[in-house]
This record gives sequence, structure tokens and C-alpha cells, in this order.
Amino acid sequence: MKQPKWSKRSYAAVLGLLPVLLLLTGCWDRKELNDLGIIVGTGLDKTVEENMVEVSVQLVSPKHAGGAPEGPQKSGEKPTLARSARGVTISDALSKMQEKLPRVLFWGHSKVLVIGEELAKGDNLKDCLDFMARHPKTRLNSYIFIKKGKASDLIATIPPWEKDSSEVVRELANSHVSIKMDIKDVLEGLSGDSRAAAIPWVEDAPWLGDSRTEHGFKLKGAAIIKNGRMVKYVDDSLVRGILWLRDEIQHPTITVSPKETKGYISMLQLSARTVLIPEIKNNRWSMTVKVETEDDVLENSSPLSLGTPKYLKLLEEAAEQDIRHRMEGALNVLQKEANADVIGFAEAFNRKYPKLWEASKGRWDDIFPGVQVTIDVKSKVRRPGLSGGPQGRPKEEIEK
Repeated sequence: MKQPKWSKRSYAAVLGLLPVLLLLTGCWDRKELNDLGIIVGTGLDKTVEENMVEVSVQLVSPKHAGGAPEGPQKSGEKPTLARSARGVTISDALSKMQEKLPRVLFWGHSKVLVIGEELAKGDNLKDCLDFMARHPKTRLNSYIFIKKGKASDLIATIPPWEKDSSEVVRELANSHVSIKMDIKDVLEGLSGDSRAAAIPWVEDAPWLGDSRTEHGFKLKGAAIIKNGRMVKYVDDSLVRGILWLRDEIQHPTITVSPKETKGYISMLQLSARTVLIPEIKNNRWSMTVKVETEDDVLENSSPLSLGTPKYLKLLEEAAEQDIRHRMEGALNVLQKEANADVIGFAEAFNRKYPKLWEASKGRWDDIFPGVQVTIDVKSKVRRPGLSGGPQGRPKEEIEK
């Protein structure tokens, strides 16, 4: 039997496949775990005396990098290590840090970026975000926080419950008790139409209110960033209003005291929706904010029987007033004090009036404080409970 002859085209095809085989060499770019210093959290501070940047990293201890079992640690054994270095830039500081570390810094498991208060108030914040956006190994989905005091204090803390303090603040952000932002969100906000962003604020706090134990952390308010620097701090009550305006509120508990009665009623919000309706008429910029909520009664310490339509209406009106009050307070600070649009008004006007926005966006800092805002809140209590009255009270004390 004759063997088939190879044509010139066959030889050309084989030669063309040879370079492809060179790419199938397996683990030519492998990174051994024993060679990596795994970063789980990064802190950035400004050194006032030297006007330099201090970079602090939280590294997984080599003994725990392989997934050591959870539970009480042996005496002196720490799950994470903290290392710091200073430089004129972040890259300069990291290169100095790398000179003292036997392992290559690896960003693939980074959870959080914590920025110290002093650095956030200066111009260095823009440089820090530039590094995070430009470096090919950093993670833009890492959560970002502003730390009261120094960020290095958080990075160096070993918490009693979690393996590392980076995981603590990350879980706090996921609990939706405050604004949740990652690096990508902040970059988009500062480069968007409004040039502003809101970053959650973290402070030191004792664990479970017990000052005798190791100190922990809590989210308390937010830092308003405008043109790359912190311009205002807002507390928790105003953050709740900002979340309402941004349509990011997540199942909050609302406690109100309806008028014409004593006691309090607490409700769990089942759902909420906020819609921004912009309008430009006769060179007058206005915004209507429509909010609709559905709530579930959790606790009733008032004498009202919520099975009575009149009292149920009082409860809904009290909830609407509470939401409106929080939103108005947030708007007053953002428009009159910070002049920072972190709630998306600019994007709403841009979507509806693209041509007019293009001609006016350069004056947004002058326009935003004067935008007339109308807040329309509709609250509906879906489940007041099978027994509308408060439990444990005599019938004669319940108002029906």
C-alpha cells in the first residue's frame, strides 16, 4: 500500500502550527504560593512632617496561607502580618517595602483600600486613585473606606472574630448599614458628570461596646469627595437620606412616633424605589424625587390598634415624614455646604436633556446648589400584623 504524498500546502500547514505549540508549554508563568506575599488589605496615610505617603499592607501569614483551620490560635501565632514603608509616591514606597520582603507582593486577594483622614483631605487622594487604576495587579472591586485617624492602625489590628481587620470592614460594608463603594465606583464618580463621590467613614470602636476587650471598628457616616479631595463629613442620619436619594437603601428599620399618641412603632422596609424626574423650564432647573415604599410592622409600643384604617394612615404619614426629613437634611448639606452632587442629579439631567447638558455642564457647580427639589413620598404598610393592637395590654387601653 502506497503512503500518501504530502503536498506543499500540507507542509505549510504543519509549519504554521509549530509556533502555536510553543504557547502550549504549560506553567511557564506560574506563581508558586511559597513565593507570594498575599495582600488582603492596604492602608494609605500622609506623613505630615515629611510630606510623603505611608503605605501599609496586611499580609496573610505564611502559616495560614494554605487554609489553616479556623479556631483559637496558638500563643503568639497571628493570622496576618502588617508591614509599612514610606515614599514620595505609592510606587516608591512599595519598591522600598519589597526590598525588605522575601516574597513578591500579590494583589489578587486584596479586599479593602483604607485611606487615612489627613491624606483624604489633601491633593494626594487623586494620586492614590491613579495608582490603583493604573497598576495591572490591583483589584478595582476592592472596597474603599476613609479612616478617622490613621489607616495603618486598622491594617495592624488583629480582630477577635475574623482572621483579619480587612474582612471585618468588608463585612460591615456588605451589611448595607452605610454606603458601600469600591474603587471602581469612586473612579467613575470623580470622572463623571458630577465629579463627586461618597465614601464610607470608619472609626475605632470597642467590640460589642466593651472597652475592656480589643478595639474594633464601626461604620459611622461618610466622607464627601469633590474634585479628588474630602470636603465634608456627614453623619449616619444624613447617610440614610443619601441612600434614599441614590435608590440604594436596603431594608432599613424605621421607628416613628405617630402624632396624637405616645409610644413608638418600628417597621421593616420590605421594598423601596426612588425615581429622579428632572425638568428644565424657563432656565429653571428642578428635580422631583418620587419614593415608594412597602413596610412590615415589627413592634408596636403605642396604644394604637393598627387594624383601624385611621391609625394605619397615621403610621404611614409618620413614615413618609421621617423619610422626607432625612432626604431634605441630606440635600441641604450636599447643595448648600458641600456643593457635591453624589446623588446622581447630573446624570439624570444629562440623560433627559443631553444637548442642554453639554452646553451647561461646565457650570454645574453653580447650577446644582440652586436646583429646586420636590420630594414625594408614598409609604404603604402591607402587614400591620393579625392583631393590630399592641400585645400585653388590656383591651381598654387600646385605641380602636
